[in-house]
Amino acid sequence: MSLGSQHNKQDRRRQQIEWRRTKILELMSKGENNQSEIARILHIDKSIVCRDIASFRRQAQEEFKTYLTQRLPMEYELCFEGLKSILKESWNIESDSEDKREKMQALSLAKECYAMMRDLATSAPVVERAARFVENVRNQPRSSILQNDKVAIGVTAKESSIRAGRNDSTESIKDIR
Repeated sequence: MSLGSQHNKQDRRRQQIEWRRTKILELMSKGENNQSEIARILHIDKSIVCRDIASFRRQAQEEFKTYLTQRLPMEYELCFEGLKSILKESWNIESDSEDKREKMQALSLAKECYAMMRDLATSAPVVERAARFVENVRNQPRSSILQNDKVAIGVTAKESSIRAGRNDSTESIKDIR
């Protein structure tokens, strides 16, 4: 068998796998979640469907991890820089303009930028905590995950109480432990 024909067989095999996986995803996206039914529709063994779905999950987890650790922080940074640029320009307009209406519009824009920056700044720690929590859960033995989940819920309750002006949730954290 020549090297060229081996290469062609490998290409055809890759194309078949890609086609099959595309069809599995298509069926799943249309609500078909029964693996046996997907296998029947595509005339393939159920174990192949199971293996492909496991591969999709691993790939999705890796993409999510990449998104949380690389893309999302970059998006935050770009948003902050863009807002700072708009904010600077709005203050320039406010100080350079003679027109009261234009000054008010510039101040309104500055106010909106500050609100957006605050929202970004306050939501970033939530995303970071979620990413750390996911990473910690992945690294823990299965038996300790449930207990830590209860503690995380208790901490969330405490944070909610503090934001609401109460500090009555410290006992609930002790009760959980």
